[in-house]
Formats: sequence, structure tokens, C-alpha cells
Amino acid sequence: DTWVIASDVLKKEVIEKTISNTEYLKFYINQVLKQNNPSVPPPLISAILLHRALSQLKYEYTNKEVDDLVVYAVIGSRSTRVEAQKKLGDAELIDIKSEIVNFDHFL
Repeated sequence: DTWVIASDVLKKEVIEKTISNTEYLKFYINQVLKQNNPSVPPPLISAILLHRALSQLKYEYTNKEVDDLVVYAVIGSRSTRVEAQKKLGDAELIDIKSEIVNFDHFL
């Protein structure tokens, strides 16, 4: 339900590109998590890590698409519809340094 609300910030083509890059994103995130001691338990990851993973695909996404995907993930990771609606209303204020994303649900 929260992901439907979050989809307001994305174009359909960007979602389709992300679906086609799912395996790479999983690989990249898992490699980073193995190398570092994550501050949150998987499947939760920092929004900054997701941004870094998407930025690795610089020939697939523009900088704006990466930013939009991270905002989509942050909004969609809210636990309730009300929280997602509130976060959508404050989308331009999202600070990815302090946000957590449910990576499994994002994919």
C-alpha cells in the first residue's frame, strides 16, 4: 500500500529499469554489507547505501532518477499509509543520510 503512494514520485520507465537491474543491485548491496558492519539489520539499509548502489549504474539512470528512486524507497518503506502520505508531502525535505529503506520491499 505504501509503495503505491510512493510511486507518485516516479516515472514508469524508471521502475522498469530498476526491475531489469535488480540482480546487480542485490549483488552490490550484499557486497557492501559483507564488507561493513551495517548499522541496521538487513533487509533494512541506509538510504545513502541505496543511493550509492543506484549511482553505480550511471549509464542507466540520470542523477535525478537516482534521487527520485531513493525518495520512492524512503516513502515506500514507511510502515503505514498515513506515514507514507506524510513523507510524500515532505518529499523535498527527505535527508537520505538519516533515512532507512526496506531493500527487500524496494525490489
